[in-house]
Amino acid sequence: MLQTSNEKAGNHPGVLIFDEPAQHSIVINDMEQFFNSIIKLNKSQVIVGITVKDSDTRQAISKLSEDKYNLIKVPNKAFRKFGSESEK
Repeated sequence: MLQTSNEKAGNHPGVLIFDEPAQHSIVINDMEQFFNSIIKLNKSQVIVGITVKDSDTRQAISKLSEDKYNLIKVPNKAFRKFGSESEK
């Protein structure tokens, strides 16, 4: 929908959010094409939440030009229980 909206001067808000696209056992070539298609979306904000567990995903990310994306690494766990020992 975003691509069509961009091509036809539509009214898509220009924001996409993907949650764990790699969890569906996507093959590396498809993951690379997915990343490259996102990069081609001009005037859009795309957020991809992904757990990088395997070397294939790391390799796909490393092939991207670093000036085309902003990688934010979240060490350990992104969420933790309130009142946990780690807060003290």
